[in-house]
Amino acid sequence: MFIVNPCQAPLWAIKRCPLTAVTRQPKPYGAVVLEYSAGTGRLLAQSDGATLKWSAGGAWLTAVPGGVWVSFRTGMLGQSGLLSARSLSVVGGFLADSGPPASNPADSPVTGIGTVYSWDMGSDSAYGGGALWVTTTGGLLACVNPATGRVRTQETVTPGQALTVYAIAADAAARQVVAVASTSNNDTGVTTIVVLTVTPPRDCWR
Repeated sequence: MFIVNPCQAPLWAIKRCPLTAVTRQPKPYGAVVLEYSAGTGRLLAQSDGATLKWSAGGAWLTAVPGGVWVSFRTGMLGQSGLLSARSLSVVGGFLADSGPPASNPADSPVTGIGTVYSWDMGSDSAYGGGALWVTTTGGLLACVNPATGRVRTQETVTPGQALTVYAIAADAAARQVVAVASTSNNDTGVTTIVVLTVTPPRDCWR
């Protein structure tokens, strides 16, 4: 999978790699992110294998100025975070292997809707208007600082429904975010294809 960074124009690639468990038996999970020069094809940087250690099948990448937002599933759950362009080191997001549990049950994808960094089933993202826009299956839409990976503001766009986003884009001129998505009612199970148009707070845009 390749994505062009709008600022420095390198190519980003996600490459699956085998990791070794404690038993020293190779296991087909885990991934690394590679950064190549768009002009020469030379490898510029490679992420630490521990960053995507629990990836169950590669990752999704969204290029932002100075970095790349990475999302991957670990099974039914998933993680997201920001890597720097210079070294592909972690800038923000992701979960530490031994990190504390979420203090608010709503912030856990197991007991609530999760966050943009820890989610259930799926997450999608796009860059535009000076912000990184992130959605989750739990119904979150957040504008994230593309330099730090921190959430500027977020809201639940489909309360009581699961949200699957197929495409998302930010219209900086109209100050709106448009997404093609399907919603599934948690009570009835009915699935509906919708086009969501959201007007985020002014503070999201740059």
